[in-house]
Amino acid sequence: RMRVVCILRDPRDVAVSQMHYIKQKKRHPIHDSFMALPCVNERLLVSIRGGLLGKRELLSLDERYRQFLGWQRDENSVLVKFEDLVGPRGGGNAEAQRRTVERVARHLGVSVDEETVPSIEEELFGLGRTFRKGQIGGWRSEFSEEHTRAAREIAGPLLVELGYEADPDW
Repeated sequence: RMRVVCILRDPRDVAVSQMHYIKQKKRHPIHDSFMALPCVNERLLVSIRGGLLGKRELLSLDERYRQFLGWQRDENSVLVKFEDLVGPRGGGNAEAQRRTVERVARHLGVSVDEETVPSIEEELFGLGRTFRKGQIGGWRSEFSEEHTRAAREIAGPLLVELGYEADPDW
């Protein structure tokens, strides 16, 4: 009787978030190996491409996401996009947020009235242990052309499959 809510985010934004998270968390298992990379540029490339850091393997964007896509076929789960959930405060759309909140509530078997939905929407966006900025499309300001090429190479078809791009050669 367990219900699963799987939240996916643009893999490019996840790569940027992962880079900042590992850099910031000194107790992270790969922090030291990650910080031993020569520069921020290389750290972000490893977050995109994956690779061996010390004795640990960091998965590529594509490999990381493919682990979760099976939830689409599970009748006890619902996949939602982060971008549809954060609403205007995170750079998203209020109507998409409302539809997504209602969809998650239905999936969980929770009834929400017209007064409750706005308070849920307001509480969805904010700082937390793994919440740095939460802005949609933040990757655009951190990716160089090299990062963009690497993401296209590693995850081009995935970005189309998830609806983040219309063409794998974006």
